Amino acid sequence: DAIDPQSNLSSEVLHDILCALGLDGTLYLTKKALIDESLVRNRHQVAHGQHLDIEHSDYERVYPEVVGLMEQFRTDVQNAASLQSYRNSPRAYRRKDR
Repeated sequence: DAIDPQSNLSSEVLHDILCALGLDGTLYLTKKALIDESLVRNRHQVAHGQHLDIEHSDYERVYPEVVGLMEQFRTDVQNAASLQSYRNSPRAYRRKDR
């Protein structure tokens, strides 16, 4: 119950996950538009059967940013696990009211 993905990941859900794990979300907050507009919105369109044209230049711009965020998230989780810092998170087991 500590992490509720709410069916679709968004920058807000990611922030909740980061807080629950006691991770710093500063970097991810700077990528809010990328997450919500370039990823979530496009994923939603495809999932609901809409055709989506993606320019190669858009792919080349977004891909390294997304991979970079994924690698950073992995590193953050690994560090929290290694240091057991997730245990010190005041929000680790408290769900945010919606």
